[in-house]
Amino acid sequence: MNIEIGDRVILKDLRAREHNGKTGEVLSLPKPNAPDRYGILLEGEDNPIAIRQRHIFVIPLRKNTEIRRLTVADGHITVSYGFDPASGVFLAVTDKRLHYDPTASPRVNAVTEQTGTVKDGGGSYVDLHTSVKGFGLKVDDQTMATYLKRYGASPEEVAKLPLNLPRSWTY
Repeated sequence: MNIEIGDRVILKDLRAREHNGKTGEVLSLPKPNAPDRYGILLEGEDNPIAIRQRHIFVIPLRKNTEIRRLTVADGHITVSYGFDPASGVFLAVTDKRLHYDPTASPRVNAVTEQTGTVKDGGGSYVDLHTSVKGFGLKVDDQTMATYLKRYGASPEEVAKLPLNLPRSWTY
């Protein structure tokens, strides 16, 4: 089995049962002093744990996981969502009224530059991603699916994203 940094994994057959069935992401590969241990960041946890390879199972991505970005604009608000290998599934909500404006006063732009999840004057006030890297907050797949639903992402497009959702989850 080939395990790479960034792979989505599920843990199985552990003696410490509290982690059995949990999903996460590979943060580090084995080191010489621990040749069979991978660094895994479990969903909902702040710190990675070391897990032996025999307990790690890679979660295959769904088909159609090519890089995709969809944008829905409604007045001043723009909702962008999709998938890329670096961010995983992502959601960004921006407001044009919060964008940096070269014609505005320095004081107005100073506020704009400090507003939002990414302090760059881009007007973003929600930034979520499912991978280790990305802008804003890292969230688990169910949380991402909930916010995609709240912000009007189409069920057909969400179904094409590589989200590991329980069978009981409905859109």
